[in-house]
Amino acid sequence: MKTVNKVTRKFLNKKEGLAAIECSIDVSNYCVNAGVSITDCNRKVSLDFCIYDAKEYDAKLAKLELVINELAELYTTMDMYKEAWITDKESRDMIRKKEAKRYTVSSLDDLLN
Repeated sequence: MKTVNKVTRKFLNKKEGLAAIECSIDVSNYCVNAGVSITDCNRKVSLDFCIYDAKEYDAKLAKLELVINELAELYTTMDMYKEAWITDKESRDMIRKKEAKRYTVSSLDDLLN
């Protein structure tokens, strides 16, 4: 079998920051070393999908499929509530601004009276 070694890295933010996802796979005659690392805000999460025995292959594929499905579900749920959340947030911000104006102190005299 031909060995395979592949690494991809994608930055998660379009313009700035070092948040990234890196996927790697190294397939040899003896094992499959595969993994995903996600870095953001000085934190790193790594998932390993390494296989040393043929019996492990299906379990590792199932693990990867579960991660993919959960991320897809999270995306769907976030997307579903996007517009409602933005509308509610704008309303809350307007109320907060109005209340802040009511309690704005223009001088020490206003505070004491």
